[in-house]
Amino acid sequence: MNFVNPIEIFKPFERFTNEESVWTLLNEIKEKNVRDSTTILSWFVDIDKEGSQPSK
Repeated sequence: MNFVNPIEIFKPFERFTNEESVWTLLNEIKEKNVRDSTTILSWFVDIDKEGSQPSK
């Protein structure tokens, strides 16, 4: 996984739950022996209301 590319980072979230995806990323980081500090914040928001429309 290429951690520089945000699209690559998001791929696990398309297949797994939020928690599983975070663990997948953390395990990948561990396997690659990444030495930098890593912080992952992740959540999903479901909004039932339609978004505002721009004025004309």
